[in-house]
Amino acid sequence: MSDYSRGSEWRRWDLHVHTPETNKNDLFNGSSPEEKWNTFYSDVETYIGDGDDPLKNIAAIGITDYLSIENYLKIKRDNRLPQSVALVLPNIEMRIAIPAQNSPVNIHFIFDPAFDNHIESRFLGKLKFSYPGHGEFSAIRTEIVRLGKAFDNSLQETAAYKKGIELFLPSFDSIKNIFDVNKDMKEHVIIAVANSSTDGISGIGNGNGQMQGVKRSILHFIDLVFSGNPSDRDYYLGKKTSSPINVLQAECGGLKPCIHGCDAHENAKLFEPDHQRYCWIKADPTFSGLKQIVYEPEERVCISAMKPQVKPSYQVIESMTIEHPDFQSDPVVFNDKLNCIIGGKSTGKSILLHNLARAISLKQVVEKCEIAGLKVRGDKKSKPMTWELDPNMVTVNWLDGTASAERKIVYIPQTYLNRLADSSEETTEIDNIVEQIVLERKDKSGKPLSNAKTILLSKIDKLKSSTASKLFELIRKHEQFMHTEELTANIGKKELVEQELADLRKQRDELSQSLRLSDEDIKSYDTAVANIDCQLRKIEKIENEIIKITNTVSIVQSIGVFDGLSEETFGKVSAVIDTLISTANVSWNAQKFEIIAELEIKREASIKLRDDSTVVHDKLKGTIESSNAIKELAAKMSVETEKLKQIEGFEQTALEVKNQFNTLLDDISASLINFRSYYDEFADYINQNTQSEDVDLSYSVQIPFRQEDFVSKWIDVFGIKSIKSRELVNTETFASSDYTIDLIKSIIMKTLNGEIVPLKSATNEQALRSILDDWFNVKYVVQMGNDTMGKMSPGKKALVLLKLLIKLADSDCPILIDQPEDDLDNRSIYDLLIEFIRNKKINRQIIIVTHNANIVLGADADEIIVANQDGIDSAKKSHRFEYRSGSIENDLSVYKSDGTLDDGVLNARGIQRHICDILEGGIIAFEKRKRKYHI
Repeated sequence: MSDYSRGSEWRRWDLHVHTPETNKNDLFNGSSPEEKWNTFYSDVETYIGDGDDPLKNIAAIGITDYLSIENYLKIKRDNRLPQSVALVLPNIEMRIAIPAQNSPVNIHFIFDPAFDNHIESRFLGKLKFSYPGHGEFSAIRTEIVRLGKAFDNSLQETAAYKKGIELFLPSFDSIKNIFDVNKDMKEHVIIAVANSSTDGISGIGNGNGQMQGVKRSILHFIDLVFSGNPSDRDYYLGKKTSSPINVLQAECGGLKPCIHGCDAHENAKLFEPDHQRYCWIKADPTFSGLKQIVYEPEERVCISAMKPQVKPSYQVIESMTIEHPDFQSDPVVFNDKLNCIIGGKSTGKSILLHNLARAISLKQVVEKCEIAGLKVRGDKKSKPMTWELDPNMVTVNWLDGTASAERKIVYIPQTYLNRLADSSEETTEIDNIVEQIVLERKDKSGKPLSNAKTILLSKIDKLKSSTASKLFELIRKHEQFMHTEELTANIGKKELVEQELADLRKQRDELSQSLRLSDEDIKSYDTAVANIDCQLRKIEKIENEIIKITNTVSIVQSIGVFDGLSEETFGKVSAVIDTLISTANVSWNAQKFEIIAELEIKREASIKLRDDSTVVHDKLKGTIESSNAIKELAAKMSVETEKLKQIEGFEQTALEVKNQFNTLLDDISASLINFRSYYDEFADYINQNTQSEDVDLSYSVQIPFRQEDFVSKWIDVFGIKSIKSRELVNTETFASSDYTIDLIKSIIMKTLNGEIVPLKSATNEQALRSILDDWFNVKYVVQMGNDTMGKMSPGKKALVLLKLLIKLADSDCPILIDQPEDDLDNRSIYDLLIEFIRNKKINRQIIIVTHNANIVLGADADEIIVANQDGIDSAKKSHRFEYRSGSIENDLSVYKSDGTLDDGVLNARGIQRHICDILEGGIIAFEKRKRKYHI
């Protein structure tokens, strides 16, 4: 018999199969019993074949008959079933009488094959039925025949036996009494009731309160329900809103697994229930394996046309072989779900897991061991690392048939979770993990959320670059403004020049009167001089504009905002841009000449005005300048006029520079605040698309102002000694609400004006570049229940980290964890971790080293790997380090082919016994598991 070293696996079971010579409705093919049996065996072998097809490989069969195990015993004697049929169980079917009920209820007793020698004497012989006027009858064959003859004495034995089977309707109380008196027998039988409304438990009562009590008593008594109906399964698992678990426990005594069988009474129905509702059980094909569905009514049984929970073969580690003289040569095999490695201290548990991880993902192991403080040997400051074998000695085989190769896994060494949780850095590994988890998701339209982060970074980079350029230009404008002010000051004050010019004009006017020059002549002359100067400047400006427009060939260009596009998409976008640019340029070149023509008209008008003023100027020039005095005054006026023109020019330049400076100041101040708007836009988008993704964990994005960093930088750049500096930024009370546009403007202005002075001989530009930075941050918040990470207990925080790490590798790759209980408190283990593992193992292979019985049994481990190192109380079979694996339900020692017990402590007892002996609280955990779904 196989020891099923890969533990509990999904196999097809059919526990309701009738055979030829069944006591009711024998419709099997054949004209004689012998022919029927030969055809039956042939059809079974044809259906199952060599057992390679999981859909047709029936691992366990319940040979069913009414009040008899004779056909079961015949199959056992014949030994003609395919070798892949690992288990044959006797299933005694009968009908029980229900008071005030027309239809009896079908009930099944599936016995442990090891108990079959006692079934007749301890069960059928004790089962009683009273027939009016004839006393009591038991359920053994002779008594059944006697019952049939009591009904009709003329019947022959075979006919009397059939009639007796039909008549034998024991009461529920008589059946229950047998097990009340023989309590130990209940350990050797699993009792199931049909759920049909015609001959099953659902038909009892129909509103009759008294019958509801009978129904409840039966449901409390039985272990299973025969039904392939999904609605029935939901009801008996407490999944219906009308009958939640607490209601069901009161009604049924606990959750009940539903099983299904073909109920074949003919060859064509063998192993083919209606609608292909095959019964799959995840257990060793043993009676102990079958009992597991009573303890785990949902996870251990499934009614489905396909094998349940099949994982991609490339995501499942099949086995590991270590070629080292200290280790067993046989491979250590793994289940595709939850594998728990257990053993005493220093028995090679972590050695196995650590070297398995190294053989698959060496880089990850090194990085995580460093974080966990488990560094390479020779580092005295670190905890000692487990024994690392030569990688060439370790071979990992995957279910897809390939051997050792770099694959994706999640490896969590000892103390790793606590080390992560204890990190006090501003941006920790936890933040990186959460960000990766969040950004791996997609928005409602199917676009990756990571695109939003890429866009955010691009916007921030462009804003930083733009702000830096504007800051440079702002400082240049400030310098230009100050230089212009200096030049103006060198010439003199405008009002003094204007006053001097007015005085000179007055002297000239008085002199002109003596020379009989009219006021009109003087005014015309002054106007002509002013007009000539004005028109000359206009003509110069217009001609510059004509030249600039004439030389401008294109007014449109691409600004390059399409980073990250595929080559194909970029090509299409570029083609559109080129077309738009070409079209725009054609239009520009056609219309720019109209603009030039308009400018030329304006230039001609200015030339005419200049020429007209020149005529007036030339006409009066000789008279006005013939007097030396007037000429001298005119020269002085010309000098002062030029000064005034320069001053006004500087004023105009200063005004333009100041306006440009103020625009840049506004832009820079707003830009620094705009960092926040970009971040907020990103946060809103992420928060809208991370809702309802996880049942237990929720994520959100916040945008905090990096207040401490800003204050620290301020102190570093401007210090705290200056009163002006303290007035501007009070480092003791500064809050994020103080970071405003007005503050930014004040910082810039006071720095450029010298009111606050940078430390360490830094230039104004260097100081402002340091302060005018992006002071916002993306903060990912993880919440479990009502707790955020900062408010969680260490154990809960470690569990959240475990969940995050597993979610991070969202590729359904294997998960390898070394002793997670070291990072968690007992409450977190029992309340949170176990349920998490139970749910996660459905989709992910998990291999875990543990000392905790609640993890092994509470999470219903599919395979237990028991580790042993040779010692006084732990004798080896052949190697220093050895491993034995199997299921929780495995309670068998290992024997040699000659029937003697195999060598070594691992083989001396079953897996169940090892769990109880090795793990503290193992026996209690087993009992807790049995009672979990039952009152």
